[in-house]
Amino acid sequence: MHDPSATLAAPAVPMPRTKSALWERFLQSPWRPVKALLAGGTLAAGVFGVFSENTYVSTSDAIVSAYVLPVRTPVEGTVRGLPITSGLMVQRGQSLGQVDNALVDPAHFDTLRTEENGAEATMRAIEHEQVVLSRQRSQMIARSELHMSAVRDRLQQELAEAEETLRTREVTEVEAHKEATRGLSLHELGVVAQADLDKLVSAEDVATRERAAEQREVESVRLQYASAVRGILIEPGTNSDVPYSRQRADELAIKMADNERMLASSRLVAEQAQAAAQVELERTERLRHASLDAPMDALVWKLNAVNGEHAAAGDTVVSLVDCKRQFILAQISQNRLPDVALHQRATYRLTGETTDRSGIVLSASGDPLRQDETSLAALPGSTAEKKTALVLIGIDTPESDASGCLVGREVRVLIPTAPTNSAVRWFRSYF
Repeated sequence: MHDPSATLAAPAVPMPRTKSALWERFLQSPWRPVKALLAGGTLAAGVFGVFSENTYVSTSDAIVSAYVLPVRTPVEGTVRGLPITSGLMVQRGQSLGQVDNALVDPAHFDTLRTEENGAEATMRAIEHEQVVLSRQRSQMIARSELHMSAVRDRLQQELAEAEETLRTREVTEVEAHKEATRGLSLHELGVVAQADLDKLVSAEDVATRERAAEQREVESVRLQYASAVRGILIEPGTNSDVPYSRQRADELAIKMADNERMLASSRLVAEQAQAAAQVELERTERLRHASLDAPMDALVWKLNAVNGEHAAAGDTVVSLVDCKRQFILAQISQNRLPDVALHQRATYRLTGETTDRSGIVLSASGDPLRQDETSLAALPGSTAEKKTALVLIGIDTPESDASGCLVGREVRVLIPTAPTNSAVRWFRSYF
């Protein structure tokens, strides 16, 4: 028969375990050391995370950047010889391309060259005239010298003749005086008549007068000869103190002096025109062709033009970045801006790398970055929905490391904070 007591008996229900029982069971489990270690590690990680966030301001919204140096065209023209692509390292002075302009008008240069040629032609004409005038003057001076020499010779002969005549007159005067004296003695003796005595006295007087006249003639000729020796003619029959040839030579000398002044003026005009033409030629050549050289050792960051493109004066054709002056632009929340410690060493790691690097915190500003900052090679990602601050970190780049250009690489940065109260930093970081 069926046992009614078995039918009425209720099934056994397990009693709930208390917390102390669970803890005792856990302590009795063989995995309890491992579980305790995991729990302690989790707690330590949480504590470290809280305090590390208070010791550093971390951000992944950061990028390596540098200032862009634009290479502009100095003249208008067609761009040629540019690099095929960006990312090339160039040395200072290396050619980056050139600008050619075949439409430069050389009219002003041609005008200056014509002026120079005209001045040189005037100089040649004056120099030729000076040669002719100098030859004529030499001929006139030679003719004058011949004339003066002839006059001196003639006067010298006349002086010699006059002196000889004077000596004759003196002898005649002496003889006439003797005859007159003897005639007077004979007249007193009654040998010579009075009429004959008068003739003798008259002859003596005539001889005396002729001697005196010849004396004056000698003095006159001697004076003319002395003047002729000094180049001055005072002989009768001449119109001036110089003959025609000498006067003409003086006129030619005056003309040559005027020509010298004109020649100096033409030479000055020619030299000025030549200098101006040289300057204009150099200017025209610079307008016709300009070389675009790298101003420093740099990386070609961007090509703003292509070969064959027409560029206006001042247009940027190539953008360079100086890889020796790189820095990090990091954006952080503005409520962490007071915590940033300036001039302290920050740690960063490039995306895709496992090695930490360091740099110096240079500045921290609440001004947000604008995407139109054309002077910067790279900018962090846009965070328009958040209020951010900008931290500038200078990174260590060896001077000899030409391949270590990190511009454009994203980084994660740990920025050291100032030694303020931990509770205040924790409050700022979470509220």
